[in-house]
Amino acid sequence: MHPRALTVFWLCIACWIPGILCADVVLEFQVRTESTQTLLQQSVVKETRRNISLGAECARLDQDVESYILRTDLGKLFVLNHQTKVCSAVDLPIKLEAYIPEGSQDVAPKAMEILTSDMKLTDTGEVRTLGSWPARRWRANVVFPFLGSSDEYDFWVSTAPDLDPRSYKELMTSIYALDPRIRDWIDEILALEGVVIRSEARKGSGQSLRINTTTELLSIREEEIDSKHYEVPEGYNQVPFRFDMAIQGGTP
Repeated sequence: MHPRALTVFWLCIACWIPGILCADVVLEFQVRTESTQTLLQQSVVKETRRNISLGAECARLDQDVESYILRTDLGKLFVLNHQTKVCSAVDLPIKLEAYIPEGSQDVAPKAMEILTSDMKLTDTGEVRTLGSWPARRWRANVVFPFLGSSDEYDFWVSTAPDLDPRSYKELMTSIYALDPRIRDWIDEILALEGVVIRSEARKGSGQSLRINTTTELLSIREEEIDSKHYEVPEGYNQVPFRFDMAIQGGTP
């Protein structure tokens, strides 16, 4: 075998050995949430970072004290809380109804019904450059008939970021499947060509609380990441996943 070909061969083999560093794609987002008590005219602003790592058959999202690790090779999504050092495994594809605990068989379906929503997606036609990526704005109006409330989203979608969106969308689809408030309609957003590089969510709870969340892509890069990054750390307590652990959900 030619020396150059032999070198390439061993580099390919190395990328399959656990613990060897291989270049993955890393996306860094800034998340800004403003909660306003409208009656008291009081606002609280929280800013944090969301990091997403994308490998070949695995992906991971880190934000605050929580992490989500997608392992398509194992057919699992691992949900981690680093503060309590607790981990739960959820089977893929995610069926939230399969995790209703005993004693909640009557309550859970009613909760799901209350969170039933209708979503209307509109292409605004507006195009803007955000960071270094041109993006198109889509608006989603989500109505919850049983709650008598609605949420409004702006999604800026771009095909410019240099990544294969398949792994990213698999990760986000699995995470959002845990949120009854989002799971019914988010697939339509993720099906858009490209990736969401900025989202603006405006949510209300009656007339007393407004929550505005902006999530924006700051950077995208390749980075050599140890395969252990996609494994549950040692010492974490494994607990069964429960339906009521997912009620709060996340924000796109």
